[in-house]
Amino acid sequence: MKSSARVAAVILLPVTLLALIFAPRLTFFSHEASLFGIVHSWRDWMAVGPLSIFFFVAGLELKAEFTSGIFVERRRALIPLFAVVGGMLTPALLYLLFAKVSGAPTSGWGIPMATDLPLVLAALSFMPIGFVAKVRPFLLALAITDDLGSILVLAFRFHQGISIFYIALLALAFALYWFAHHHLHGSIQKFVIAVMVGIIWVASLRSGISPSVTAVILALLTPTISELTRSRFWEPLVNFIVVPLFVFSALAITLDLAFASLFSPISLSLVVARLIGKPVGIFCGAVLGALVIRSGLGLSRTELWGAGIIASLGLSVSLLFVQLSLNLHDQGLAIIGTLLTVPLAVGVIGAYYFFTKATAA
Repeated sequence: MKSSARVAAVILLPVTLLALIFAPRLTFFSHEASLFGIVHSWRDWMAVGPLSIFFFVAGLELKAEFTSGIFVERRRALIPLFAVVGGMLTPALLYLLFAKVSGAPTSGWGIPMATDLPLVLAALSFMPIGFVAKVRPFLLALAITDDLGSILVLAFRFHQGISIFYIALLALAFALYWFAHHHLHGSIQKFVIAVMVGIIWVASLRSGISPSVTAVILALLTPTISELTRSRFWEPLVNFIVVPLFVFSALAITLDLAFASLFSPISLSLVVARLIGKPVGIFCGAVLGALVIRSGLGLSRTELWGAGIIASLGLSVSLLFVQLSLNLHDQGLAIIGTLLTVPLAVGVIGAYYFFTKATAA
């Protein structure tokens, strides 16, 4: 499973380069397409679909940790929650501080908050097996909760309307989905499940609730799937199709890569806020959480720092914050700053790998 994840991680590099070089020239990305009365550009559809599948699979793995993994003891699950709060607040506050000093727009405070789960799992696949076994459940819970928290911030900060009707329809569809799994059998069960999944996805798009959120809820309502099934079907689907599609669509943008753009106040503020604020916030939040619930961290301090450094990888939700919070000129600079943090974070992760006794073996 780990070798599969590594191959998938290596694939992301050429996919990223192809996206940056060719995707902006593919004009069909900007064309709009309608599905069930919902209109998005092809670029948005290519992001929404893969992300829904990705978060469903991530939710399945998270549920497995709650039923038979590290979070069987429910209090331990609160530690990643504290880490998420620290990991979101600290980068946002650090960005505001640097923005005030440098003159960058303060409205971009939400850009460095989110962790990108596909990138986190890709980076984690290159770490030693012992480190991965201990840190992966923590990072999985942290990254999913972080993304959901960032999506909630987006919903409140850039409110676009919530439909009570479609939220009620979602609740009904979730209930019928759960009922079908537990009380129906055979072809009738499969038919009802398929119909409910379709209704949930469409209702999510119309309700104002992100499909990423509903995908995780759907996974938590799904009976626990064996690790063999996840590793043979769901993980290859995500690693080799879903994530490359998402990365290609997310980076289908035109950038002015002038040298001055790399050192603009926005770019520098984002780099500092994410690369420093994220690990510090996660570390302090997790330690505080362990003290509050009077439980062990489950990780050494060195492993916790490593998890915080890996969690500094962010892209998709950050790009969404960029689009919603800044004007067109500042958007280009912020996108460059967001992209710049990824190779810098990978460099810091590499340094951690080689210079800590916990992972170098």
